[in-house]
Amino acid sequence: MERISKIFREREEIERILINQILQREQDIKEEYERRILERIQKEREVKI
Repeated sequence: MERISKIFREREEIERILINQILQREQDIKEEYERRILERIQKEREVKI
């Protein structure tokens, strides 16, 4: 029983790590998307000037 508990805890920890990695990747993608939008807006403003 204790061994099963340990395996279950390890599996939960792995799932938490994977979820955190996914969330971090989503955040990175969002930040990159926002950065590109801001760069595009800046370039459009430079062209108008």
